[in-house]
Amino acid sequence: MHRFAAVAAVLCAFAIVSPAGGQAAVGDCAGADVIRSPQDAHSFERSTLCLLNAQRSSAGLRALSTRPVLSRAAAGYSAQMVRESFFAHRDLAGRLARAGYLSHATTDWLVGENLGWATGTLATPRQLVAAWMASPGHRRNILEPAFRDIGIGVAAGTPSSGPDGVTVTTEFGARRIRARVRRGSRVRRGSRQLHAPALALRSSPT
Repeated sequence: MHRFAAVAAVLCAFAIVSPAGGQAAVGDCAGADVIRSPQDAHSFERSTLCLLNAQRSSAGLRALSTRPVLSRAAAGYSAQMVRESFFAHRDLAGRLARAGYLSHATTDWLVGENLGWATGTLATPRQLVAAWMASPGHRRNILEPAFRDIGIGVAAGTPSSGPDGVTVTTEFGARRIRARVRRGSRVRRGSRQLHAPALALRSSPT
């Protein structure tokens, strides 16, 4: 992995008022078509991971491994966006450093983030992953060959639609950790961050 200059995020959100299309279904994942309820955040996360790894497998890439530290950071950020009614990438490297994924022992690293929220019949893992795959920025993160780690965090509610729906943060990462750390070392800031535009899926009125 090489060191890269950090890139700024281009942030935007857009709504899709009908089910996402244009992507063939990939992966036979349990719960992929189940609308999220407050009781099944972990099931939603497992189904989403299954679908993401199915996309990577179909592209000839290795599967991502769940890292609890990334999952906690993702869950906390989803909850924060709902609680504070905002929907944007904010200080990704800083958040992952505070969570402990990036530290003074980290040498080279690459991190990325996909955000999404959905309501109604679109609030399923399959619809969310299909929409991400139809968006070039999100697709790039999902199919980034260098990524090895992942954390998925789901929160009930959305930043702009009240308590209904679901908000999802997906943190991607890869890192090298040196065996010996000099006292006073800090997290390197010269590696790369990948952000995709934030994505909103809003079900059409019935």
